Amino acid sequence: MNTKVSPFAAEQMAMSAQIYSGGDTDKLCDWYCSSRIPPEVALGIYQQNLHVGVAQHLQTHYPVMHAYIGTPAYRIICAAYLKSSPPNQPLFTVYAAHFPGFLLGYGEQNPQQFIWSVAAQLAQIDFFHNNTSRENQRIDVDERYYQLWMRIRALIDSIEEQDTQGLYRITELHPEHYQQQKNKAITLVTFWENEELYFRVEPPESVLAK
Repeated sequence: MNTKVSPFAAEQMAMSAQIYSGGDTDKLCDWYCSSRIPPEVALGIYQQNLHVGVAQHLQTHYPVMHAYIGTPAYRIICAAYLKSSPPNQPLFTVYAAHFPGFLLGYGEQNPQQFIWSVAAQLAQIDFFHNNTSRENQRIDVDERYYQLWMRIRALIDSIEEQDTQGLYRITELHPEHYQQQKNKAITLVTFWENEELYFRVEPPESVLAK
C-alpha cells in the first residue's frame, strides 16, 4: 500500500491541524490569506466554520447523548474533542467512532462532573444504534444506561419542542440518580423485523427498540 503523502496533502493536513487546535497565527504566514483580512481573523473564521460543521456531523451519530447533556455542554465537549483529536482522514464515521472513548476519558479526568461519564455510556449506545446495519451484531453495555437511553429516545419522539439546555435536568434523569444505582451488564443484539433493525437485550429479558 502506498502511504506516501504529497507535499500539497501534507500542507493541507498541517493547515487543518492548526485550524482545529486553535493555535497561534504565526504558522499561517506561509498560507494564502487575503491582505484585507488579518491572519487571526481568518483563522477565527475557519475555526468557527469547521467547529460548527464537525459538531453537526457528530450530532447525527449521537442524538440521544446530545439531547441529554444539552446544546451548551455539547458545544463545549465537541470543542474539547476537536482540540484533542483533530480529524486526520476523510471518513468521518471513523472519527466519530472515537468520540465515546474521549468522553469516557474526559469523565475520568473530571470525576466531580458525573454527567460526562453518563454521556459516554449513552454515546456508545447511540453510535451502535446509528451505525449498525447487519443482524446479530452485539455490544455489551450497562443496563441502567440502556434504560436511560430508551427513556430519552421516547422523550425526543414525544416532545415537539426540545429542551436545548439538556434533559439531564429532569430529576429522575439526573446523573446522580444513575451514579447511585448498581451496575448490571447486558448485551444488545441486533435483529431484523418488518424490514427494520431492532435491539434484543440478553440477558435478562428482551426489550425491543428501533
